[in-house]
Amino acid sequence: MVHPLKMPHAPIPAPALEAFFLAFWDAWRGVGRTLEAELERELSLDLRAYLTLAVVNDQPPEACQPALLAELLGVPRYEMSRVLAGLEKQGLIVRQESARDARRVEVSLTPEGLEATHAALAVAHRVTQPVLSPLGTPAIEHMTAQLRQVAQLVQVAPPVPVT
Repeated sequence: MVHPLKMPHAPIPAPALEAFFLAFWDAWRGVGRTLEAELERELSLDLRAYLTLAVVNDQPPEACQPALLAELLGVPRYEMSRVLAGLEKQGLIVRQESARDARRVEVSLTPEGLEATHAALAVAHRVTQPVLSPLGTPAIEHMTAQLRQVAQLVQVAPPVPVT
């Protein structure tokens, strides 16, 4: 199989590129911002905190180390440290020495953190359901796969910074 970046590609016409950016922006404003505002209003969580709780809930304990969480969420380690400190201050997570390796720290949800994770998921469903359900599950899965592919391509060949 040929790597996607090594395949010849036709240039993307400007109207198609502009349409992509506008659609991406409109979707983010409509879903992402609304979700973040509701999470903040109801649970005092921002989107990164919610996603961190969700990942900690879904991962085995050995995968819940700050560096691995930062990698999974695509944020710098210092940013993950800030998110974890905030969640710890709220009593939603605990950071403790790994039973397997004293040099490592593992993150786990407290009972309150598990409750907050479920409440945040309910908020996410309430906000996104009216927008996404008309598309149907196959379309949502296809769109998710395409967005993941874009995210992977960005990791392989980051956009050239403007100087």
